[in-house]
Amino acid sequence: MADSEKDLRVAVVGAGNMGHNHARGYFGLKNVELAGVYDTDQDAATAVARQYECRVFTSLEEIVDEVDAVSICSPSIAHVEHGQYFLERGISCLIEKPLAITEEGCRSLITAAENSDVTLMVGHIERFNPAVQALDRILKSGNHSIYAINASRMSRTSNRISDVNVVLDLMIHDLDIVMSLVGEKPATVVANSTCEQPTDIADYVNALLTFESGCIANLAASRITHNKIRKLNVSADFGFIELDYINQDIHIYRQDSEVRIGP
Repeated sequence: MADSEKDLRVAVVGAGNMGHNHARGYFGLKNVELAGVYDTDQDAATAVARQYECRVFTSLEEIVDEVDAVSICSPSIAHVEHGQYFLERGISCLIEKPLAITEEGCRSLITAAENSDVTLMVGHIERFNPAVQALDRILKSGNHSIYAINASRMSRTSNRISDVNVVLDLMIHDLDIVMSLVGEKPATVVANSTCEQPTDIADYVNALLTFESGCIANLAASRITHNKIRKLNVSADFGFIELDYINQDIHIYRQDSEVRIGP
């Protein structure tokens, strides 16, 4: 890794929507140098590189000696190939979710990072949502019991991610948050799905999770809904909590009062 007093040199692999977001983020950070962008679509890479004043890499090999870390924003099916390439060469990686499309792929990336003693991170950004962090503190501060959770993550049809189903695309965020809040993996999962024709990849999924603690969670994720919804509701022993991921605020409803926490 780079000396802490010097700029961290980072490249972005993948120049789609998420790659564009990562490049913009690095470009605006202090003590970070956006070394360049790579994509098999050179026109897409060139457009991003022009906007954020960095180099266009023409191969993965070109990147290795020029960076300390890499953001992998390529299609999900390429995450293992691209991630292993850099991890095995001692380069830390931030990989967009899903980390991989199979458990085997995830484990191979983790092993590669451990063997090279470098950092592997996955882009579960909702963990850092101020509302989620506030809710986590509230629930854990009093060792409260959680009875039920409802999560809705809805979007209109998008070509942002087309190689994985809506669970790996969207619901994965809420699965991560729910398990983090409850502190357990689910004991049972029952799910149903539908897809937008002519594809056979699930675009709407509803899942019911049960936990040994007695908590139940109902999660819905959609890529075929016309409006954008990002909400989480929690029924706990002290009240009912509404969380809005987009507005980054929470409302706590008790028997005779309401408390709002947010920007």
